[in-house]
Amino acid sequence: GQQIYATDKSTYVSTTDWSADGSPAKTSLHKFVTAPSGASTYKGSGEVPGTLLNQYAMSEYKDVLRVASTISERRGWVNSRQTTEGLVTTLHEQDGALRQLGQVGGLGRQDNESIRAVRFIEERGYVVTFRQTDPLYVLDLRNASAPKVVGELKIPGYSGYLHPIGENLLLGVGQSGLDLGSGSPTRPSRGGQIGVQFSLFDVSDPASPRRIDTQNYGGGAAAAEFDPKAFLYWQPRNLIIAPTNLHGDYRGKGAFSGLVLLRANADGLKELGRLASTDASGTVNRSLVIGDTVYMLSDRALQANSLVTHREIDKLIF
Repeated sequence: GQQIYATDKSTYVSTTDWSADGSPAKTSLHKFVTAPSGASTYKGSGEVPGTLLNQYAMSEYKDVLRVASTISERRGWVNSRQTTEGLVTTLHEQDGALRQLGQVGGLGRQDNESIRAVRFIEERGYVVTFRQTDPLYVLDLRNASAPKVVGELKIPGYSGYLHPIGENLLLGVGQSGLDLGSGSPTRPSRGGQIGVQFSLFDVSDPASPRRIDTQNYGGGAAAAEFDPKAFLYWQPRNLIIAPTNLHGDYRGKGAFSGLVLLRANADGLKELGRLASTDASGTVNRSLVIGDTVYMLSDRALQANSLVTHREIDKLIF
């Protein structure tokens, strides 16, 4: 697939190259610089092993491009097995090409896990891999020639999207890996994807990340797991607004489609309320705040609710 990552100076385009002989895929990276006039100039290309998850898998900081990729390959002729791991590669533009500076691998290799979420924040990187558990890796990227893993936390389930909350907190949106009907934190479900979960991590000590709180819901999905643009952090009020869709039980009890409102701080996560849409409005996948009004956009409607009372103000059905 193709991903595009843009900064105020540069634009990077990635294209995945799948080999015909079954060898691991490679991703080509192409850098362009856009002048104030709007004219774009091609600056060079490079390559990393594996495939990229989404645009968050690329990040430029101090003229260094950081790229997170997943590589899968079959090893051995007799009793061969598929191995999967995550990599983070650093590259720098030089002599008309994107040349590798450094690389750190082995992320999720022990359990054959692929990358499910990535976030680069200045000189740190956060990578989540998943198969049965959710290792959160903290990377030190200060030395671009020698990136390294400095911390790791293993918990059931996974985060499909990561978002910074201030300097020392990181929010994960994903699945708990727990059967909320009969499971427990010590008995993760075999499938590992039961129950929407918001996780709050303390990353003030990169060598020892901690999960300090969770909010768990029934089976379904928060839209940000698959579409990061669905997530909204309204910083003026420290408000997390997450389009969420829950299935409910076999009779539909507990089903919900709308916005979950949360607040995060060093004490943990607190749900402030849920703003529901109707079945006729379809699946909610976007939100926007203007003043004291929050708008939710679904497949079939645009609905406005008060941020103060949470009551519905009006709705436009398409």
